[in-house]
Amino acid sequence: MKRLPRLLVVTSLALALEAACSDRSPTAPRSVSEKAQASASAPTAGLSRRPVTRVIGARGSIISLPAGVWGGDQAELVVTPAGASVRLFCAHGNVTDSLGSDETGRFDLIGTLVREGGPTPIDDTPSRVPARYIGWTDGRTMILSVSVEGLPPLGPFRLTLGKPSRLGRCPIL
Repeated sequence: MKRLPRLLVVTSLALALEAACSDRSPTAPRSVSEKAQASASAPTAGLSRRPVTRVIGARGSIISLPAGVWGGDQAELVVTPAGASVRLFCAHGNVTDSLGSDETGRFDLIGTLVREGGPTPIDDTPSRVPARYIGWTDGRTMILSVSVEGLPPLGPFRLTLGKPSRLGRCPIL
């Protein structure tokens, strides 16, 4: 019984020394051999192991989205070099910046959204509100969600480059 606590102490000291003497910075990704060692000593290393750091692309490494019509059920995104316009079932909006994604295909863009249907203001000013267009693309297919503060998100919508949209008509509520 005394041997088990000693073994844990010795193992903990060995792991602490290995971590202190490593050439790797604390935020650098693990190498293949380090991952293999970590999985081999998983029962004892789990006590002091922190989650693996997720490596993301450098700032400014934006991949432009292909221009054209991205269509799907209840949504359409028209991408131009200057931005994009979006039509949704019972809403429309735009993004005025050029559209791009990171190396993994994720994007988070700021734009505006106008809800359609329901009561119309007397002075006929549209209810344009700030919106976030969030999603992922592989260059041919896109998953798009639209968020407006204080409202549930719209989507996700599955869009395909070059596919016509099927929007339908917005009922008057």
